[in-house]
Amino acid sequence: MDNILNVLLFCLKISPLILFICLIVNANKSKKNGDEYEERDFEFRSPTAIEIDASERLLVQLKRSLKIVDIVAVPVILFFVLEARYVIIQNHSDAAIIGGADAPTYGFLLSQSFAFIILAVAVILCFVAANLSIIGRINDIKEGRFLVVRCTVIDRIMRQGPKSSKYYCLTLQDSCGTTDELRTNFEVYREADIGSECLIVRYSSEDKVNKGRRGNKVKHREVIPI
Repeated sequence: MDNILNVLLFCLKISPLILFICLIVNANKSKKNGDEYEERDFEFRSPTAIEIDASERLLVQLKRSLKIVDIVAVPVILFFVLEARYVIIQNHSDAAIIGGADAPTYGFLLSQSFAFIILAVAVILCFVAANLSIIGRINDIKEGRFLVVRCTVIDRIMRQGPKSSKYYCLTLQDSCGTTDELRTNFEVYREADIGSECLIVRYSSEDKVNKGRRGNKVKHREVIPI
């Protein structure tokens, strides 16, 4: 238990530095892309009745993702909540018996408890955000708040992620010659052969996220092989 607490405390101590570095790198990258590169996007349009029916295939995938997030969330949130509770109880116990020159101060113990409370809340908020994102996409499909474009698969790429993980990408091209690479799941990757046609669904939430944003754009899109 003490080893876990030490690791978590170390992560909390260096998190401001990591966040600062990420912000600097992201700011420089966005500025460079905004000044030197103008992305050419697909010509999205309103879906036809047939394309609306095809897009409903995403509902099964999104509901499955929502279930996975909820299943993972329960033990992870429970772990951090119990850890926070343990630290609070332990620190209050230590504070009650403080004594000697080398004993930790009450302020230090209080800050340690507060840090774990913040960490537990942050984990809960991350899972809430993931749930809201998936639920928002489900509602966009159900209520027709999305645009589409038909594209052809011109390349299939499997890349190596961290810790020997893999992720899958498709390079797609529309009738105007515009190309883009979108990350997708293994099922879509396996089904989308080179030369086959796909439907790209663009959720309305993409416009809200990218409002006033320069440089790299956040993409809320899904690929449906047809």
